[in-house]
Amino acid sequence: MLKCKCGSIQTIVQRTTVILLFVLSPLLASCGSGDGANTVADSTNPGSIVTVSAKSLAFAAVRSAALPPSQDIVLTVNYPPPYVAGVAYPPGVTPAAWLGVTATGSSGQFIFRFAVNTTQLSPGTYTTTVGVGIGQSDGTIIAYETVAISYVVSSLGAATGALSFAYERGQPAPQKQLSLLGSGNWTASADSWLSLSANSGTLPATIMVGIDPANAAGLATGDYSGTITFTRTGSSETASVKVALKAYAGSHRLRVSNDGVAFATTPGRSNLSRTMSVTDNFGMTTSWSASADQSWLTVTSSGTTPGSLVLTANAAGLAADNVYTATVSIIYGDSTIQNIATINVGLWVGSATPMSPASVSGLFTQVVADPVRPYAYAHSAGTELAVYNVYTGALVRTINAVAGQAGHMAISSDGRRLFVVDDLNNKIVPIDLNDFSVGTPWPSGARASGMYLSYARSNDMGLIVTGYGNIFRTDGVKLTQTFGDSLSNYSEIPAASSDGTQLCHVNTGTSPYTVVCHSLFYGYSTGDAMLGLSKSLRSGGSDGRDIALNADGSLVYVAAGAPYAFLAYNTATMETAQTLAASSYPNTIEIAANGLVFGGIDTTGSNDVWVYDSSGVLSTMFSTSSLVSGQLALSGDSLRMITLERGPDITGLALRTIP
Repeated sequence: MLKCKCGSIQTIVQRTTVILLFVLSPLLASCGSGDGANTVADSTNPGSIVTVSAKSLAFAAVRSAALPPSQDIVLTVNYPPPYVAGVAYPPGVTPAAWLGVTATGSSGQFIFRFAVNTTQLSPGTYTTTVGVGIGQSDGTIIAYETVAISYVVSSLGAATGALSFAYERGQPAPQKQLSLLGSGNWTASADSWLSLSANSGTLPATIMVGIDPANAAGLATGDYSGTITFTRTGSSETASVKVALKAYAGSHRLRVSNDGVAFATTPGRSNLSRTMSVTDNFGMTTSWSASADQSWLTVTSSGTTPGSLVLTANAAGLAADNVYTATVSIIYGDSTIQNIATINVGLWVGSATPMSPASVSGLFTQVVADPVRPYAYAHSAGTELAVYNVYTGALVRTINAVAGQAGHMAISSDGRRLFVVDDLNNKIVPIDLNDFSVGTPWPSGARASGMYLSYARSNDMGLIVTGYGNIFRTDGVKLTQTFGDSLSNYSEIPAASSDGTQLCHVNTGTSPYTVVCHSLFYGYSTGDAMLGLSKSLRSGGSDGRDIALNADGSLVYVAAGAPYAFLAYNTATMETAQTLAASSYPNTIEIAANGLVFGGIDTTGSNDVWVYDSSGVLSTMFSTSSLVSGQLALSGDSLRMITLERGPDITGLALRTIP
């Protein structure tokens, strides 16, 4: 802002009425008629000729951090034109180099936007006063109001002054990122139900603020408020962040790590035992007992949480070439537990060593494997769905009238239901796999065909996750929680960890690809999914094609056109945890129930499928015939690999034994 001199009036903006920067001073009369008739006293506004929207403005910033937001003063003029409107320093006020102003407006109303232009000032409070008003073109003041402006510069501050959380007991601790600004060292204190990733450090810093499950467990349902106080070491300077918490009692539930298990035995190969964990979602020690409804299956009879449950199948005396099923029930004595924990178990008893590879001719576009039965479900983007035995290649049955145009599929972890996208009608079709009946479809929310689908079991609730960011319960109820890029016309590829604690998704149709992960939790109190802090990585790779998570959700694997390797990222930090060497062009990633990682590439020749152990060590390789992107499935017993492969005229189904 510049002081006006006689014959030198500084213009900010020119409209029909000219907007000027002028000095509010009685001395301006000498720039007018010279007879003193227009001289006015300071701070004058006769008859409220002008009004301002505020008489003061307050700015605050942390030294060397971001500039504070600009603020507006609206000047309303009740005076006939012509006149000039502007802002100036009154007599005796030293111009503030840290303050700037721009202006817009005409026809009786003007907006003056004040902005601080630096955060490099020494910590302290800075003040100034400006006049906002109108005058004549010769510099004579007509009317104005003074506006007091303050600017507080501190050495410590937070990027936000408030955080809010919703927390249901049993939920993994939700967290949010908080940036601390300034210079020097700091310490922090907070309410007991809050957790901080650090209680001291050096500025600037970034910390994670979360809910402490142990201390929040005793909170009754309701609203709570807390405060995090940061103190700059060696001074009395503090900064506070208010935290709001909406607490819910939650649903007390017993969790079993797997609700579907597959066993198989054939000459020379078998998998007849599985160990899983039993936990209490409230973290309590709960006694339980387990039993099976079939004599060929034995289980650990009892235990306490957290503990292990071992299932063992015995095929002696069972007729060969049959599928057997059983149900394991877990019983507990705690009356506050609200779910019935069961495990569906399947057993295949084969009389012959299965062919490897075995081929099923056809024109297939999608395939998924049953986690309990020795079945694969495949279709050719038509109206029907075929069910094949993964050991014999035999057609078990055909499910008719599934969809107008079948698309991507997902299967529940207990093997009870299959979900098929109807690309023609933008719906999701549920199929009951106990009797192969087709249920009532529900709208998918898809914007285009080709929508990807994934299944998640979070806090013992089955969820269907779509590539357009919608989440449904398996009964078709759409949840309010969404995720992903709401503007993209390309479906992302979602995947969830088998323990239901992590949800990740990678975008398609763009390069480089971006993979995003969230903690996942279904809340029974809210009837909704809760996604934690979004952690994303814009990779150097291109053309994301498939994604998978390990059982506990600590690693997310991505197959992409480039680089020519399968990359595993730590879902907590999104840093690269493993680089699994491969070749051009990775297009498929899948993880078996036993933890082996299968990566496929889009090529012909040898070494098209690469198999690694959980630490990333290559264990074996397979040769296929041009693997279709994302179309590698694994039997629930981890003994057979099912792939769709392009031939000269067809895309056939291939079945192989896993070493």
